[in-house]
Amino acid sequence: MSKKITLKLDEMIEAMENHNNYIKHYIDLETGEIIFTADDYFIEDIENENEIMINEEPERYCFIDPVDSDEAFKIMENFVHDISDKQIQDSFYKSIYRSKPFRHFKDTLSEHPELQSKYHDYHREHMNLLIEEWLEDKSISADLI
Repeated sequence: MSKKITLKLDEMIEAMENHNNYIKHYIDLETGEIIFTADDYFIEDIENENEIMINEEPERYCFIDPVDSDEAFKIMENFVHDISDKQIQDSFYKSIYRSKPFRHFKDTLSEHPELQSKYHDYHREHMNLLIEEWLEDKSISADLI
């Protein structure tokens, strides 16, 4: 097992929620830094130094798997289930059970500023649990800050 590293939770959340096919995130297992690589098509002529570092020491870096969209959907769905105002809850259910549920959920959330910080806290807490499970599966010892 490698040494214990410190990871920034918000950076891990951002990396795990990135589904851009041109950008890949990695953990530096020595420093805990989150780095990314980008396809040449995406960054054009800019040399990607991170890709060079990863190729030179592949055992030092761990690819961060994006969270499965079903898992991300479950977080939204469970949050909606916990909304006590049935009228507001219904509007959220309508938003997530149609095409583009993530976009519609975000739109509906913007219409309810009183729930925005509650959702962001809820989301962060549940992503933290997913990240801890992922780290354990990868045998990475880390503190999330």
